Amino acid sequence: MHCYTTSGKVHTDGIIELPTDWQGNIKPETIAVQLTAIGTAQELFVKEIQWGTKVIIRNGGGGSLNAYYTVTAEPIKVEEVKKPIVLDNFKPKTKKLTA
Repeated sequence: MHCYTTSGKVHTDGIIELPTDWQGNIKPETIAVQLTAIGTAQELFVKEIQWGTKVIIRNGGGGSLNAYYTVTAEPIKVEEVKKPIVLDNFKPKTKKLTA
């Protein structure tokens, strides 16, 4: 199954901005965040996910943030569009006009 994925480094403000092309294309309830501390151990956690557009990260130990992140989410399934019926040998009926 195809998933949307983005990764990078968490800034000191702890805000991860999700890509704009995710909006309306993902199921927000499937967002998963993986955090990897850089340098020293940190008590990293996801404080909240705002409207499927931002992820707020905090350090439970109170220290500054220094970590990598990977965020994944499942796409919204687009219903398969039904193909129109094509009649191969269809010829419209014609009426002869009489004067």
